[in-house]
Amino acid sequence: MENATHTTHLPPVVSEILGFVLLALLALYFVNRGRKKKGKEPIRILPLIKNLTGKKTNNAPEASRSGSGRWYGNYEKLITVDAFKKISGKTYVVFDLETTGLDADRDHIVEIGAVRVDRGRITEEYHQMVNPKIKMPREASEVNHITDDMLRGAPDISAVLPSFLEFANEDLLVAHNGGFDATFLDNACARCGLEAPKKYFDTMRLSVYWPKLKNRKLATFLAAAGIENEQAHRALSDARATAQLCIISMNKIK
Repeated sequence: MENATHTTHLPPVVSEILGFVLLALLALYFVNRGRKKKGKEPIRILPLIKNLTGKKTNNAPEASRSGSGRWYGNYEKLITVDAFKKISGKTYVVFDLETTGLDADRDHIVEIGAVRVDRGRITEEYHQMVNPKIKMPREASEVNHITDDMLRGAPDISAVLPSFLEFANEDLLVAHNGGFDATFLDNACARCGLEAPKKYFDTMRLSVYWPKLKNRKLATFLAAAGIENEQAHRALSDARATAQLCIISMNKIK
């Protein structure tokens, strides 16, 4: 008896769909290569499907997810890596906020820390606790170790913001996961009737210079750069460490 050879053929419509999917993935690969060079967030497949279908997805990086589900990585005021490179040899201010929670529309700033970087050196510091006028939520306190006792007697945000903006002196503001901090700061300025900063830079975009990172958490960046953060999740310590990250990252490309 002769051996029978069975050949399975896909229906033409299935072959066409698979071909289209492969072409789309190839195009997405090259688009993301270009976005990475510019320091922009890659286009991710699951959020793209969410936009097309209306279904919820949950693949946003942990450091860029807010309690309200808002995505901050593409905040409209964030400048590109190339734009930051032109500024980094001059003066900019690295800042960090600690808050009562992750929702910029409902939660409040409780601590502001900032440092000025002038031509690759930290030259000035700013630090202020802020009374949120509410009880410090347990979940937030477990992360930043800020308690109600530490906030008692501190000025409220309307008294603090003018001094911080004066310190910033219209220099570019820089933060890790910068869209998150920028949104809180912009909302606070709006509530206090103050003009908000015009531009920010997110140091998560410096991942183009640290290609082997497993994620883009600040602690992961700092470990790769050999930077010690003396008091993680406290505003001034995080700002100092983030400033050092900026300085080392810019030195990598000189």
